Amino acid sequence: MVAILLAVTPPSGASEVEESAAFQFALARSLAFEGAVDEALTAWEEVLLLAADDAYVRVEYARFLVGIGRFAEASMQVEEARRLAPQNTDVLRAAADVHLAARRSEPGSVDKAVESLEELLRLQPANVQALIDLGRLLLIDLDQPERAATVLTEAVNYRPGSRTIQSFLVEAWMRASKRPEAEGVLSRFLDTDPEFLRGRLMLARQQSQRGDHRAARETLLGAPQSQLQNSELRWQLAGQLYRTGELERGLGILDGLLEESPDSFRDRLLKAMTLEAMGHNQRAIALYEGLLEDRPQSPEVVRALVKAFEREDLQQRAEELLRRWQESSQNEMEAAGRRGELWGHLMRSESWQTLAAESRAAAEDPESPLHLQAFMMYVEALRRTGQAEEALALLAGYSGTSVPAHRLASKEAELLAELDRVEEAQALLEQLADSTEVSSLLAAAQVYQRQERYAEAVPVLSKALENDQDSIYVRYWLGAAYERSGDPVRAVEIFRGLLRLDPGYAPALNYLGYMSAERGENLEEAIDMVDRALAQEPDNGAYVDSVGWAHFQLGHYDRARGLLERAARLLRDNPIISEHLGDLYAITGESKLARQAYARAIELDGENRLQVEAKLRRLPEER
Repeated sequence: MVAILLAVTPPSGASEVEESAAFQFALARSLAFEGAVDEALTAWEEVLLLAADDAYVRVEYARFLVGIGRFAEASMQVEEARRLAPQNTDVLRAAADVHLAARRSEPGSVDKAVESLEELLRLQPANVQALIDLGRLLLIDLDQPERAATVLTEAVNYRPGSRTIQSFLVEAWMRASKRPEAEGVLSRFLDTDPEFLRGRLMLARQQSQRGDHRAARETLLGAPQSQLQNSELRWQLAGQLYRTGELERGLGILDGLLEESPDSFRDRLLKAMTLEAMGHNQRAIALYEGLLEDRPQSPEVVRALVKAFEREDLQQRAEELLRRWQESSQNEMEAAGRRGELWGHLMRSESWQTLAAESRAAAEDPESPLHLQAFMMYVEALRRTGQAEEALALLAGYSGTSVPAHRLASKEAELLAELDRVEEAQALLEQLADSTEVSSLLAAAQVYQRQERYAEAVPVLSKALENDQDSIYVRYWLGAAYERSGDPVRAVEIFRGLLRLDPGYAPALNYLGYMSAERGENLEEAIDMVDRALAQEPDNGAYVDSVGWAHFQLGHYDRARGLLERAARLLRDNPIISEHLGDLYAITGESKLARQAYARAIELDGENRLQVEAKLRRLPEER
């Protein structure tokens, strides 16, 4: 009875039953088209009575049922159609469509759709639409990205120029945590279709997310000339230039974007971050304050503005901002988190009296969600305000469970040492060092390091590493202890081992890079390592100094100058950076500037003071 679906008027010679079925079929479709649902249902029921074994009739009826939202009945009809015509590709396609439509409301519909599509593909392996639909089902509904990637790869083979399929395939590889495969798909596609802007932006994002900001920059710059004015591409490019240290160039792009869209929040935010990374804190502050007027609850903007205030020694303004932010909290949990951020600022700004007053209540309340943080901060505030005995008594009398025992013991050891109760302090440290708990070993080692007893920290950290071979944190502090205790060879070995475990760990990249720069060894590698660290924290003055010092050692004085001057703006109170800047000015014959930089280093009274004084004496007279 295929003829029923092909014509309203039955062919001559048709039986009376066929003629009646054809009439009812045409009537049902006409009534459905006119929106007469009840009458159409009656007509469809009559068709089924006359042509119960016709798979096409059941398929058309199922489509009608989908249209009126009766998905369970529609699914039953297409399953019966599949039973009647199990290898009919039109029926299989229709069954898949019906089950896809029903998948939000009918349990099992997704599996039935997959089954229909897989059978259809067995019969028609090159059916691209079926491959796409199956791939999307596996990816989105069943969360089977690797299976989806296999199916979508087949679809790409049949239709290699499809941007839609490429996009789904990339998403499948990403969800399967196979970034190289995703990037490979995009790279190959861009080779043949460089105009695929969405794919280019996706590839740049993937490269950026794995930390290869240089590759992301090159991908974006490789766009056809016609796309280089696209606002999304320019914004992403400005972000990559920010990460790769090309700040002036990135700033120029952002200025252009802001001429076109002066109120763009994201463009203004990235410009503020870029200015801050350049050490232009006052200009960054002005932008952050404007952004905060637009979004007063933005944690990102509040934290950035607090940091900029701190850099400019505007501690009162930072405190006032954090207090307003805390007062505007929507619930107790949010308020507690913001209160903790205020305490962190008070500690960084060494506002010890205020911190003691602020943290005391939570420190004395074991039920407070901030109890651990408050207790340790209160103890430190007492110590810093000359109340070491009171702090020690507080530790000794602690009976709660929130503060870990190793935290109590390590802080007690520090206080005892300050009070010249050296033997008691050492006994506590040895007790911590005898433990097999990594947390206790770390606590002891950190006390040794804060007391500049680096050689004593080494065996404790070595023991911790034996107990936790995968700890990045332990490896970092062990490498630092070896370097500070005069064993750079072993320190390098530890840091390289750490970077094999975590190639992107910024503190280790910077430490190892700076060690190489100080010794004048492996300078190109040192620059690469510190650049990778700097890409994660573009406004980290210590990292900027490290890469600037490596360029200085290579004789790249122009490049070093920009970096070291930027580092000095970011960390104005760092005597090592001032010394480096003085060395640069001295070697370029700028004696007056060198004298000023060395004087600043001496004023800051760092551990390098004696060698800086000697350099200052050797400077030629100013011309």
